[in-house]
Amino acid sequence: PPENCFSSSTLQSTEKLGVGLQEMGAVIDALVQTAISTATSLLKETKDYILNAKDDLKKLQRILKIFQNAIKDADRVLFSKECDRELEFELKDVLYDAEDIEAKLRPARGIRYRS
Repeated sequence: PPENCFSSSTLQSTEKLGVGLQEMGAVIDALVQTAISTATSLLKETKDYILNAKDDLKKLQRILKIFQNAIKDADRVLFSKECDRELEFELKDVLYDAEDIEAKLRPARGIRYRS
């Protein structure tokens, strides 16, 4: 009949679609909440990492200063044993590598090095 453009099967499909949309909305809402929660957690972890990195960098600077002083003292003494000379060179290599790492991190973290 022309008065009723929709058959009963079309109306049933629409009703099913309506329920499906509500369920889909609930799923999307849950996914969005999970995504927001995950993003918030990641931001907090990143903030903590950056704050801890500044503290770690300051500790590294203090340790480097101790090594620098030890190497200055070692440079004043003549090393007679070969193992002592090798140790001195290894310590210097470690110190220079650590200074390079510290120099690369310093500008990124906004920390000034105290000489």
